[in-house]
Parts: sequence; C-alpha cells; structure tokens
Amino acid sequence: MTPFYFGLLVVAMFGAYVIARNFSGGLQVSQSNVLLRSSRSVQERAASLYRHHYVEAQRVAFTSGVADMVTAQDSEALKPILQSLLSLSGLDGIIVIDARGVEIVGVLRNDAGVSEAFTISEGADLTTEQIAINAIDPDGKNVSAFFSTPYGVMLYTGTPVRIDDEIVGAVLVGQSIQSVLRDLKGSAIADLSVYGPDAALLQTTLDLNTVEPPLQVQPEILAQVFGRVDEVPVETMRLGGVPYNVAYSPFQFGATTLGALGVLIPDDLPFITETGRQLTAIGAAVLVCIGF
Repeated sequence: MTPFYFGLLVVAMFGAYVIARNFSGGLQVSQSNVLLRSSRSVQERAASLYRHHYVEAQRVAFTSGVADMVTAQDSEALKPILQSLLSLSGLDGIIVIDARGVEIVGVLRNDAGVSEAFTISEGADLTTEQIAINAIDPDGKNVSAFFSTPYGVMLYTGTPVRIDDEIVGAVLVGQSIQSVLRDLKGSAIADLSVYGPDAALLQTTLDLNTVEPPLQVQPEILAQVFGRVDEVPVETMRLGGVPYNVAYSPFQFGATTLGALGVLIPDDLPFITETGRQLTAIGAAVLVCIGF
C-alpha cells in the first residue's frame, strides 16, 4: 500500500465517521420527547379501556331479562348470566345492585389455578359507596371509581339499569388495579404508577422490593397536575440507585378523574443514543475501509 493510498484511506474513513456520526445525531430522541409521547400513549389507552368498560356495563344492563331479574332481586337467575358475560368481557368482576345500592349478586374472576372459576357474593351494603350512589343517580351518568374489596383494589365503572324511565338498579363492571396498569402499559418501555386524589400510591408496575426510597409524588406536583391539565409536570428521582425521569398527568377515565398517572423512564437514553451514534459512525468507517 503506497503512502498516498494509505493517506487517502485514512481521510475517507475519518470523513465517513464524521458524516455518519453527525447524521445519526440528527436522529437523536430527547428524553423529554419520549416521556411526553409515552404519557400521551397511556392517556389514549386509558380512553380505550374506559370505552371497553362502558360497552361491557351496557351489555350487562341491556341483556334480555336482566332488568326484570334486578327488579325481582333474583340472584340465582343472574349468576349464570353474569358468569358468562364476565368470561367474554376480559374483565375481572361484575356487581349488580338494587335501587337502594345493596348488592344483589357479585361475580369475581378468581386467579388461575383455583378449583372454582368465580367467587360469588350477595347482600353487601354499598349504599355509602360513592360509585353506587352515582350509578343509581336519576341523571343516569356512567361513573368510575377505585373500590376496595377483600381481594384488593378494583376499578369499577357503573351504569344504571332501567325499566322504561325508572332506575331499578345498576351494573358495576371492573378490573383489578394490577390488570388496569398492565393494559395501560401495553408494550411500552416505560413503567407506570397510579396515585389516588390524596397523592397516595395505589399501584405501580415497578418492583417495590427494589424501590428505595418509597415511590411518592409530592402534593404540590399533584396540585399542578389537576390545576394545569395542559401541562405535564416532570421531575427526576432516584429509585433503587437508578435515576428516573417521571411525567405526571391526570388519570382521566371517561368523565371521572380518578387520580394521577406517573410515567417513569430510566434516565439512560443519552447514553444509549451516544453509544448508537458511535457504533454507527465506526460501522460506516469500516465499510469505507472494506470498499477500498
């Protein structure tokens, strides 16, 4: 190889390295953009999940004969219908209440591996629960709320059951909070946390055994979330020794604001991006060398 040829090769490889590195730098995705896109995607999935709840609640309420069974408080006739509808819905629970707010029958899907597919309950007094009060309200609005059960926190959506214009009861359909977060997360790389209106952590997709200090949101940030819905507050925190960027937004479910959602992404995108740029540039330089 002549000195001239060698010098030309070095210049060509260096030029390819610089061009490829600068070109790939233009494709760099900022951490804030990833957070905002992830937050919007979660909100879109929340809207889709609410529509699913609404459709399934309506399906139960308008199933032939259900309104008459509610009026007659015929729990035995309701049980097989609710079990069948719950199996088809992909949800975790259905509760049917009378016009006072007392449970006629409730059906809850059991975890896999148990002998019975459903747990049946009857007669629970829900007259003081806000979701039951709203579901049998004469305005007939569809409402959603977190609801504590012996099996953990559930997210229920309610709709009234009517005969003509008279409300004779209501249907509540729901999912466990773990199932809700799985649906909201989807295949995203981000982790999620859901907080109640009082800023208390209700559930997260992170492993709480590895999170130190405890995962919390400051009340002033939550006030900002609810007060300025056009803005997405972002903060940085360290969890288990790993830096995270967190974007907060209202957990809007239909017409109800249930609390707040936190979207968490490890603060390592700059490293990943820089590494990718370096590898791209080196690869381009190697290709030029081979071409020579």
